[in-house]
Amino acid sequence: MQGSIALGASSAADLAVSFADLVYARNTTGMCYPGRTPDGSLPGSCDLSGQHPIAAPEWSTHLGFEHSRPLGAAQAFARLDWSWTDRYATSFSSDPRLVQEPFHQLGLRLGVRYHDFEVVLSGDNLLNASVVSLDPVLNFFNDASYQSFIEDARRYTLRVRMRFQGGD
Repeated sequence: MQGSIALGASSAADLAVSFADLVYARNTTGMCYPGRTPDGSLPGSCDLSGQHPIAAPEWSTHLGFEHSRPLGAAQAFARLDWSWTDRYATSFSSDPRLVQEPFHQLGLRLGVRYHDFEVVLSGDNLLNASVVSLDPVLNFFNDASYQSFIEDARRYTLRVRMRFQGGD
């Protein structure tokens, strides 16, 4: 479910909520996590039927709010975004040790536009959540080693942009 609403001439809000209880109905040729005894239909494979696929949280939400207002001949604007994501598997093998716990994200953008010129100061992951997107096994020896791919920590960005328009 998602939607947006205008809150007057210069403000708006948007909301998104997702529920998706995804599980494998039948997957008998899945990857085994280190230490798991193969029980799949092919040699060395595991039965992942009933398991959640990688990066498939049951719940995720997003709420955003933006506002703009004239600032002399320029336009000032601000946007605040919040999201929450439920726990999800981070390995293709449904390893119960490799799960991203629920987390909140917060982002803020402040900027000014003047004709074709724009300056924007932004902050992302302001709560500094530690988020793992993927935990693949590192080798073929099944020794339980893996590498975590972690999303960016808190970061700030200053963007200055000018649009040039070509002549005839």
